[in-house]
Amino acid sequence: MNVPDICARAIGALSASAAPRMIAFFMGTSSRDRQCTSATIRRFMVLTAKQRQSLKGLAHPLAPVVRVGRGRITPALVAETKRSLETHELIKVRIDVDEATARRELAAELARETDSELAATIGKLAILYRARAEKPKIRLP
Repeated sequence: MNVPDICARAIGALSASAAPRMIAFFMGTSSRDRQCTSATIRRFMVLTAKQRQSLKGLAHPLAPVVRVGRGRITPALVAETKRSLETHELIKVRIDVDEATARRELAAELARETDSELAATIGKLAILYRARAEKPKIRLP
């Protein structure tokens, strides 16, 4: 397998369900495109139920930092969310849409756009997590 060492270590640290997807991703791309970045690793990171529960507990006292209005997700909103995630690692996002399925879809889309993990959705709130590239403050169980 022609995967860089850092990615091989990252694959070993991933959950059993995510590792085969990451290997398939690298095998299906050309060697020129096989760059192992933190965004690539995060793309295949899957939170376990215990990790989600821990993040929900840490997010409980937090106030929403980002609001998604009826105007939906814009590039400015994505940029602001990325800045907030880089600063805080764990944020709450308030989604002001009435329909529950639309809220879940918007939360998943925002997580995908910001290279973060959707830890939970509770009513009109979504909890997003993305570890910092340098000196992460939150340690997952």
